[in-house]
Amino acid sequence: MQHCQNTIYANDHYCCDCGDILMQKRELLTAEDIHPQLLDEVKQQSPDSEVITGVIKSMYYYKRRYVSRTDNMLYGFWWLAVEDKNGLVHEFNIDAEKDVLANLKKGDVISAFQTKPLVLTHSFASNDAKDVVKNNRFIPIVIAHLEQSQHRCWDKTIDRNYTGGTVAWLVGC
Repeated sequence: MQHCQNTIYANDHYCCDCGDILMQKRELLTAEDIHPQLLDEVKQQSPDSEVITGVIKSMYYYKRRYVSRTDNMLYGFWWLAVEDKNGLVHEFNIDAEKDVLANLKKGDVISAFQTKPLVLTHSFASNDAKDVVKNNRFIPIVIAHLEQSQHRCWDKTIDRNYTGGTVAWLVGC
């Protein structure tokens, strides 16, 4: 959007040219709102696919332990409560080890995409997480809609050789 001669951003409250108070109403749009047929082909291939776009209302960082004969590793996750445009709160886990997702904060807007339901199976590294994390639902593809840019990441569970874009990435949400 623009006011006077400069671009204005979602968090701007005043015009930098004239000083006017900006009365823009911020509206949360999903990829399907912007391009209704965007997921039609995906839904044909994966009927359980889902995109959640919303504001992070709460988040909790925790770790899970992976143990095998040769490994004993800890891996970080975010437990998120994300409120969509209809006020529905979705609770799920995402990878916290990726740089893009490591810096998420309450109030950020994200889109989370899954082609099929996935669950985390490794045990919690601490008992504290058991009191906060309510389910093992894992969403592998996340787009962070930041103030100046958008960043995406996907978990290796999708496809280690995948180098293309995600469906939701096609639209500037």
